[in-house]
Amino acid sequence: MGNSIFKKILVLIFCVVFTLCNAVGCGGNSGQDDKPDTDFKPLVLNTNGEDIGDYNIVISSAAKKSDEYAAEILQSRIKQATSVQLSVIMDGESERPLEIILGDTTRKECEGINYPSLGEESYQVRTVGKKLVIAGNDRGLIYGVYAYLEALGFRFYTPDTEKIPHANDVFVPDNIDLSWTPVFEYRETMYSSTWNADYALTQRINSDFQRDNLKNNSKYGGYAGYIGGGGWLVHTFQYLLPKNTYFSAHKEYFAEVDGVRGKTTNNYPPQPCFSSEGAYQEILKNALAKIASEPNGKMISISENDGSLPCTCSECLAKYDEYGKSGTYYRYINRLAEDIAKVYPDVLIDTIAYSNNLSLNPPENLQIADNVIVRVCPSMCRFHTNPNECEQLAKDEKRIADWRKICKNVYIYCYPIVWSNLFAALPNYDEMLYDIKYFASQGCKGVYAEGYPGGTKFSDPEFGELKAYLMAKLLANPDMSEKEYYYHYKDFIEGYYGEAAEYIISYHEYTKRMIKKNEEENGHYAGRFSADENFLFEYDRTTHTFDMTDIDYVNELWDNAVESTYGKNLEHVKKSRIHWVYIELYNTMDNRVLYGDEDTREELFRRNEELYKDMVKYKTIRKFDNAYNLAEITDFTVSPKNGRWLRP
Repeated sequence: MGNSIFKKILVLIFCVVFTLCNAVGCGGNSGQDDKPDTDFKPLVLNTNGEDIGDYNIVISSAAKKSDEYAAEILQSRIKQATSVQLSVIMDGESERPLEIILGDTTRKECEGINYPSLGEESYQVRTVGKKLVIAGNDRGLIYGVYAYLEALGFRFYTPDTEKIPHANDVFVPDNIDLSWTPVFEYRETMYSSTWNADYALTQRINSDFQRDNLKNNSKYGGYAGYIGGGGWLVHTFQYLLPKNTYFSAHKEYFAEVDGVRGKTTNNYPPQPCFSSEGAYQEILKNALAKIASEPNGKMISISENDGSLPCTCSECLAKYDEYGKSGTYYRYINRLAEDIAKVYPDVLIDTIAYSNNLSLNPPENLQIADNVIVRVCPSMCRFHTNPNECEQLAKDEKRIADWRKICKNVYIYCYPIVWSNLFAALPNYDEMLYDIKYFASQGCKGVYAEGYPGGTKFSDPEFGELKAYLMAKLLANPDMSEKEYYYHYKDFIEGYYGEAAEYIISYHEYTKRMIKKNEEENGHYAGRFSADENFLFEYDRTTHTFDMTDIDYVNELWDNAVESTYGKNLEHVKKSRIHWVYIELYNTMDNRVLYGDEDTREELFRRNEELYKDMVKYKTIRKFDNAYNLAEITDFTVSPKNGRWLRP
């Protein structure tokens, strides 16, 4: 008991030391060594003195469903905080002294607002006398309502975790002037916590990926997404030229690799032959048919298949000699874009700069067509924000800048996680901020951040909810200051983890230092890394013991986090802890069992079983190595590493 209390005192001292270090600029793991102060303060509003319950919500007599939904949101949220339900009236009704006016109405307060210029997403929120005007069209009006609510103190952390202000903090301000126009026209985080369409609107995520409602329900005010939805997001040659449909009659449509047409690589579908006119015409025909099936669609992905090698027939090799592989590929895309524009001039053709052996680098002596989107797929770096310190980061930044020279519409397809190590401790919060700011500075128009797509069956194993929230904030406002960004970071942690917040923040800081130490001793790794490489725990082969300093300290942080909170917040802590326990047991359990005493072994077996049960309970049962499913485990005397926890 005494030892436990002593450890807790040490943890609290360490938290204080971290706070003091941050205040004086103690170094972190990135190029931006000074941790920003978190003294950003959100907008402070003062009431105009009128009771919010005396207000009416006004919408147009010709209101669209999205206008009605915006009114419904505002009405329900005010009632949630105050227990007062405001009336919703039409602008054809007589004017009231106190009104919250939504959208384009006949009220005189709307005069002078250029609604067409706001498009589908921009908004303005302002007071006119005692009245509040929230101006916007479609989903822009909904975003404006949420901006007003956030200014009052509402927070929408996840679909099931929110912050509701006190009733006396909900009012019409005496002065408010908010406006927003998106920097990125397409915004997607892919984290499964954002797949709920209603929640996506709170975060200004406009992609329809896994959100069919955004596409199919007009109340949400539209979307920015790909024809075909999530299934047609990327790697679409396999759908536009399916092998099982064409191969038996037209082998020449498919890439020749090692002298064999249609050869698959690691079970990936083959690429088309870029010299086959028949293949081209079928791809064009099928693309036009797909566009016709979704007449409201704005973008279609026509992109290389994943993992397959390009054609090496004599005709394609001749094209590579003349144009290069990238030049051949993008001339092919340009031609498709030109032919599609003859029928659908307003549809954009999206492709990816993805594989090093075909599409990754900008082609020479070629301008990309204006109706083509190139989604550049950079690795960036999860541990640095200074290209002078990281060759990978410098290379990716140059590639993005080079693409912008030849392409009007550059999107980004980035990876804030590590697919080969989904349970990695990855405190890449500085890097997320840096990357999104860099994309915006280069004039990129859209960002698809490939977070962990656990879906309804699986859940992100490492702070996915936090990263989804921060990524959405950045995509909505990449120009925010570091202080504002870290305000959102701290605000989420306090709202989601409650009293455990200080320990979660200390955990992030400590693991950043562990990663930095690993880098200094063993070299920098920017991209993929295995489960063994996240941390290298020091092991003495003579005594067969690990240096337990880091492990014990981090476990004490998590113990204190668990003990400090309760209810829903406690469940959040327990779920987030899983990734760390897995890292520890994966890397250290086998030797500790082999060479430890009986008490140590029994404790490890108990924790191993508890880990598995928690993974099942919280549905974090997708694993390292590109998300293989977890087999049913019954023997907990062997670690996740050697107990076949990685694959069924």
